[in-house]
Amino acid sequence: MIRVIRNGETVSEQLVYNNVTKKGFTRMRNGLLGNASDPTNITKYISLSDDADANSFEWTKLPTEYTAFGLDRHEGTIQNGNETGYEVTYTFTCTADGKAVRMAGLHWMGDDDSNGNLFAAVAFNQVTLNTNDKLQVTWTINGMNP
Repeated sequence: MIRVIRNGETVSEQLVYNNVTKKGFTRMRNGLLGNASDPTNITKYISLSDDADANSFEWTKLPTEYTAFGLDRHEGTIQNGNETGYEVTYTFTCTADGKAVRMAGLHWMGDDDSNGNLFAAVAFNQVTLNTNDKLQVTWTINGMNP
């Protein structure tokens, strides 16, 4: 779910679906197998980008990830969704005018623009944020169809 919040009011909302990357599937497999050589940090960090590239199964990081303007990677709040999944939500607050966003990533490492930890990515209709606009991103991670 992608939501733009301006002056406390939701001005637009989009329900979008992600593509899990090859690294994301490997992480799921390693987590299920308990592979000690691939530590399993909780997948709870959300990144943003204005990159127009189509999502790729081969990505290992979100292209041209924001690292400033309040749009840098942040740790989301986790809520249990059901017995096979959970949700991660973060509300970004933009600190500059005219910042376009059209992509979000979900990671298991919190370091801005770090590589090799992209679990999933999603593209959505571009939104333009101004100072103090909020963008709320909610990822639903579910092992079963809702």
